[in-house]
Amino acid sequence: ILASYVGSMQAGRPEQERAQIARALGKNTMDELRREMGKLESSVHGDTVTTLAQTKAAGLQTLYTLVFCIMFGIIFAAAAGWQIRREIRRRVDLLVRKAQKLAHGEDIGPRLDGIDEISDLDRAFHAMAELLAERTGDLERYRLLADRTQCLMLFARRHDGRILHAD
Repeated sequence: ILASYVGSMQAGRPEQERAQIARALGKNTMDELRREMGKLESSVHGDTVTTLAQTKAAGLQTLYTLVFCIMFGIIFAAAAGWQIRREIRRRVDLLVRKAQKLAHGEDIGPRLDGIDEISDLDRAFHAMAELLAERTGDLERYRLLADRTQCLMLFARRHDGRILHAD
């Protein structure tokens, strides 16, 4: 009978049916039934509260883990960006020093290794330095020739102005 009363409570049966079951159990049994139902409700409510607390704790732990991962990612990205900036700056400074050496007529040193844009720029810079050295040498020879002769005849290409021959 007790099981049917509990079942009627859980099934949502009408109040009249529950009252009928309660009369069948008797008054003393009804008080016991109420106490048992109170215990049952409090234990179910306690389990629900425990489950909600566990869910909240798990959610907070997940949030803390997510925040930690995001902060770690930000720190890692900043450190990597700083290191990349430092390496690029070092190589650009090397190119600046090479330009200053070239301006003073000094040897600019070896080419940079690599396949990146800065290495491409260094290769173009070396090609330009070689052309300047070649043209400067040509001009120096022609200047010496011009100093020693009174009549000078130059043969130059029309499209680039390069001196082909001097008499």
